[in-house]
Amino acid sequence: MLISFAYRQRIMWTFLIVTTLFAIFATASVHGVFAAPTVQQSASPIYDLYVWRFSFLPAKPAVGQQITANIMVTTNAYPSNGPYFPASHLRWRKGINFPWHEVACPADYHYATCTPTVTFSYSNPGRHIFEVQADSRKEVAETNETNNILYWIINVK
Repeated sequence: MLISFAYRQRIMWTFLIVTTLFAIFATASVHGVFAAPTVQQSASPIYDLYVWRFSFLPAKPAVGQQITANIMVTTNAYPSNGPYFPASHLRWRKGINFPWHEVACPADYHYATCTPTVTFSYSNPGRHIFEVQADSRKEVAETNETNNILYWIINVK
């Protein structure tokens, strides 16, 4: 059986393209280009909880006006055999002279976040420092314990 020259060239080019693509993807995956989030292989889960963001409504509150804060605590490292987000607690306060309030964060097997909503108001105008601390009870073994607190200044009219 004779194979035409054109057919042999197509086979050669197909082989060349497939092996080149394989080499590119193999190199990219080795160097982390297609890497998934960090998954720790460990007997005890290791996370890195931190307050990623929060938002306020209204953005420019007045004295006595109810403020709604949406808080997001997340992690960028989690074990392969546990939840994406561990059961833990966070605490928040509406200023340094105000008491702390605690919120429970349940374990989450679908998302690496805890997103509670809290409401409060101020009785005095001025500048107030809203503060949130992730893992406030130190219940979670973390790779970085220094990034658990986030502050935000709220100016009340």
